[in-house]
Amino acid sequence: MALFGVAFVLTWPSDAASHSSSQKAAAQPSVSLGHVSSRVQRPGIERVFRSTLEQELLRLDLDVDEPYVLRASLVRMSSKARGKLAKTRCLVSVTLHRGRGGELLAMMRGRATIEDKPSVRQRSELRVMRRAVRGALRQLGTALDR
Repeated sequence: MALFGVAFVLTWPSDAASHSSSQKAAAQPSVSLGHVSSRVQRPGIERVFRSTLEQELLRLDLDVDEPYVLRASLVRMSSKARGKLAKTRCLVSVTLHRGRGGELLAMMRGRATIEDKPSVRQRSELRVMRRAVRGALRQLGTALDR
């Protein structure tokens, strides 16, 4: 459980990055993160999911002419041990909306699977979540170009 707590702290964006993104958002329209939910029932998982989404959004270089909002759901996260390895899978769903409460423009899904030692399950879950989020957000540029 302590490993998860340490990984959780490491996943949060720095104050400088948050401040920089706040200035950027004030200067031009942006893609912001709206409602985030999780069907996975674990303490703190929704916060980790939101943090992962925020970090991955900061990595993207999006040039938009109006405000957009993303809504996201952690649909599934599972780990199954098979012999000396555990297979961890994640599925996320992200929707793109024009402004807050606006028109639905796109639905994107990201999936990822990692095989690793069962003893590092929590680390694997963080890695697989990040990969699934990246997979979903990879489609964002195409959705914004429509």
